[in-house]
Amino acid sequence: MKYDVLLCTYNGEKYIVEQLKSIIEQTVKPHKVFIGDDQSSDRTVEFAKAFLESTDVKFEIEVNQSRLGYANNFMNQAKKITSEIAFFCDQDDIWLRNKAEIILHAFADKPKTELLFTNAQLVNDGLEHLKHTLWQVLGVNEESTKLTYQDTFLKRNIVTGATMAVRRERLLTCLNTPNASPHDYWLASVCAMKSTISFLPDCLILYRQHSNNVLGANKRGIKEKLKSLLNRDTLKTRRKNNITRLNILKQAIEDNLVDKDSFCKELKYLEHINTLSVSKKLKLTELFKFSKCYRQFDSGYKYLLMDIALCFYDI
Repeated sequence: MKYDVLLCTYNGEKYIVEQLKSIIEQTVKPHKVFIGDDQSSDRTVEFAKAFLESTDVKFEIEVNQSRLGYANNFMNQAKKITSEIAFFCDQDDIWLRNKAEIILHAFADKPKTELLFTNAQLVNDGLEHLKHTLWQVLGVNEESTKLTYQDTFLKRNIVTGATMAVRRERLLTCLNTPNASPHDYWLASVCAMKSTISFLPDCLILYRQHSNNVLGANKRGIKEKLKSLLNRDTLKTRRKNNITRLNILKQAIEDNLVDKDSFCKELKYLEHINTLSVSKKLKLTELFKFSKCYRQFDSGYKYLLMDIALCFYDI
């Protein structure tokens, strides 16, 4: 079973060679590495090209004519793959030497799986291990986390693109990424809707956390949690996520990837909360009529509170 690597870059000269080295040194080497550079202003492309030319692995580097953003950059490269499996890759992480081998074996053992993702070890800039793994921070549990659309992906994304691999046959049906939607959330949602997603608990990459984007989960009291829920930035994120979730489901239906009748309740719910949060005309009777849906289709009643707040805030 062959695989290609999809690697997107932007001003990553500091880490790109280290990442590429970890890919080339895999126990099972890639068939080809595709790099999409989103108009870096540093020497990322130069460093990547020089390193890959010193190896026996095929590669292709494309510098985008205009900035695409990370999601569209990945999907622009995805249409080029020829191998059966596509591995998504960030520019600044490190692959463990047997990552590809383990994932390829999993695909071989699970022929119905179209998307597979793994855990990751969080590290700092110097690759020192941090306290938590990626799944611990995201609240993913091998025993209790359900990989169905209704139980998980309708509510939130738990798939990190840098840990993800996808079968080419499925990937090529999903090149039309919904507007402003992360590529990993889009692909994971489609595969969850079709029950073709799986995970492995192994930490197969060192997932670098920079000083300005460290993942973490601090324990907070009720007042702090409430204040956090209702601050402007959190509400902006909630509105953005509401739009993203709706766009993903609508796109999947529009592209005939899933049957609309199978997800009509979920679609109605997402359309309803998006209408409320931008209408500025709060109708409590309408909102509370859908309140039970927050338990079924969302992550709890705290999001009901946030959507009420969105009706009042000018965001």
